[in-house]
Amino acid sequence: MTRKVSLLVPLFNSSRYLDQLKRDVDRQTKPFDEVVMHDDGSTDDTIQKATELGFRVIRGGPKKRQSHARNRLLAAASCNFVHFHDHDDPIHPQFVERLLPACSLNSVTICHFAKTTPSERVIFGHDFKSGYELVFNNFVHLNAMIVCKDLARSVSGFDESLTLCEEKDFLFKILQKGALVTIVPELLAEWRIENSSFMVSQGWTGAASMLRRFIQNCLPTDSRETTEMALEYALRSAWDYYYACPETITELRRMFLYLSRHGLHPRIGLGTKSALLIGSIGPIATLRLRRALSKKILDPR
Repeated sequence: MTRKVSLLVPLFNSSRYLDQLKRDVDRQTKPFDEVVMHDDGSTDDTIQKATELGFRVIRGGPKKRQSHARNRLLAAASCNFVHFHDHDDPIHPQFVERLLPACSLNSVTICHFAKTTPSERVIFGHDFKSGYELVFNNFVHLNAMIVCKDLARSVSGFDESLTLCEEKDFLFKILQKGALVTIVPELLAEWRIENSSFMVSQGWTGAASMLRRFIQNCLPTDSRETTEMALEYALRSAWDYYYACPETITELRRMFLYLSRHGLHPRIGLGTKSALLIGSIGPIATLRLRRALSKKILDPR
């Protein structure tokens, strides 16, 4: 099988990143077979600069955000494999050379990657597993994936209502379609988060809303194992969000009500005592009590 890969990049006011992106594309030891970009209604000179650098740009607008752009890019791609990439993140020089040979029909190929913020750098991948654990017990950024194009199209790409969790949702859908997972255990990608990024600006309440929508997309499933993993993930994440920001409680309550209506009652993920409490007083009351006790321990006054 001849393997060819399209680099697909959503753009929005991306002018300051394009020179570096061009350098990264040109430095590939095995080049991308095509590069396609989608502009989401930029208000700067992004389209002009991208065109001058030789990139093919699809014009969009008004602004509909990244998932819409990725879907349009997926529809425009001509290669049998695709790599979605954020405009402000670097591309490792050997990314294509190392990942593309591992790609196959109906597959997603994943490498290790670094998450970089202004305060820390965390490596994801040393304990990567396959299957649904990649969705619910790990995080895989799109920067670290090459996906079979036909597989991505078979699930209609990305849920455009999601502004967070869209990678998890996409990966979950292709796994539901029987995607083969190949792990390339090398650090070949990076995800940079700036304080000004849209993900940060959504805040905890926005994140809780996206968590709820993602869980509603996933559940219920036909698999008991997958359902249990998703429920555990929902409960763990609910605790993280509520502990960080009590204002997330409205979205979390909506999520648990949805699950309850479908006969789904998360218990595990927060320890034995919490599981017993959830069984008697419910998840929301348990989260509140757990947080109150945690705060009392931290500040015994």
